Amino acid sequence: MTVVLITPSFSRDFPLAKELCASIDRHNEDNLQHILVVPKSDLSLFEQLKGPNRSLISKESVLSPSPIQLPLPTIIGFPGLFQKRIRTVWLGPGFRPVRGWILQQVIKLSADLISPADTYVFLDSDAVMVRAFSTETFEKDGLVPMVRVEGALSPDNHDFKRWQDVACDLLGIDRFPFEGDSNIAVVVSWRQDRLKELQARIEEVTGRPYQEVLCTQSDLSEYVLYNTFCLKLCAPEHGHDVRARSMCHEAWGYDMGNADDRERFAIGLANDHIAVLIESTQEWSMEKRRAVISEITARAGL
Repeated sequence: MTVVLITPSFSRDFPLAKELCASIDRHNEDNLQHILVVPKSDLSLFEQLKGPNRSLISKESVLSPSPIQLPLPTIIGFPGLFQKRIRTVWLGPGFRPVRGWILQQVIKLSADLISPADTYVFLDSDAVMVRAFSTETFEKDGLVPMVRVEGALSPDNHDFKRWQDVACDLLGIDRFPFEGDSNIAVVVSWRQDRLKELQARIEEVTGRPYQEVLCTQSDLSEYVLYNTFCLKLCAPEHGHDVRARSMCHEAWGYDMGNADDRERFAIGLANDHIAVLIESTQEWSMEKRRAVISEITARAGL
């Protein structure tokens, strides 16, 4: 099976994407291909990150019809005093406004239009690889890793409950009680065959092209949608190795402004973690991010 790494990104996250790419190049044992998917207007900026194992395509080329990015600011405020990140807005099918975070999920759910690989591995710009990885990391004995942490969340988590309900509606299955299971991670791998079946299912249920349907959603989680499809409609032959822990050591759930929480995060890298994530919303300098990640890897003996 062939494996490709995919990272949707954009200009504001370019410094983070550059760090991610450098870490991939250090730890990529099998020379797996890495594809950056960015707005057409950012292609020239990201051009410098291309290499023997890395290519670049525009978000617009993945979607049909091509969306139009509205020329709105992505950061407002006063440098050094106050800054707020603003989500990008696009015009999608029918000239409907589509939030950038929804469009990014539609991009992932169209991964078969990005690459013909058998397995897709999604990496966020604000992640950094810290251990060696190879094809076998993401596919072994015909199985692809899938994260499902049972009982990780409160059963009354309204965001996840909505995402699960939306997934059920799109898939044409009865809604079921949310039990607090989490499907969200940073290093996430999907099978091409299951993804194409998912797309076909959405079109069968809705009678409309899947991209058009997804772009009209106000609440959506691509990972909840994909996992729900595999676990509810494809089980037990979904072709995934369901695991109770992400392959990434994520800063979610830690108060990174608190010294005790930063200490807990610094010592939390497990043997099966191949990446570390400090969310871009932390608004840390690159120097601070590098220092924290260096401390984590040093404590893990890497």
